[in-house]
Amino acid sequence: MASFFTWQLWLICALIFGILEIFISGYLVLWFAFGAAAAALCALLGLPVFFQVAAFATVSLLLTAASRTLFRKFLLRDSKNIPQGAESFMGTHAVVTVDIPHSGLGEVRMNGELWMAYSSEGAIHVNEQVVVDGVDGLKLSVKRITKAA
Repeated sequence: MASFFTWQLWLICALIFGILEIFISGYLVLWFAFGAAAAALCALLGLPVFFQVAAFATVSLLLTAASRTLFRKFLLRDSKNIPQGAESFMGTHAVVTVDIPHSGLGEVRMNGELWMAYSSEGAIHVNEQVVVDGVDGLKLSVKRITKAA
């Protein structure tokens, strides 16, 4: 009867870890849920508490180590090619919201945000579509989108 109660406790721990994983991102607590499920299986088979704890620790640690390796290898293999910061603006389309004079500043809306912008090719008027071709601090360098024939 005691082993029946023990496997239920491990199963409750597995469920708690599983629910916690929903609220805590990062795939860390999930592996403890699998470890607790392995310990519950050991308890159900009537193995002593030492083996249950060993199964919990071993499965949890192995899955955590394996997942970090697999995530890094397969999911983040192109992460160094992901543009960040100002580099991510290059080639992004925007709409002019305030006229951009030939040698002055105007304003564009890019991804729902307003940015100060200057033209790299002359005056650009309101509602014209532009593409970002450079970033200078908090100002964007833009040019008209050329329409392909």
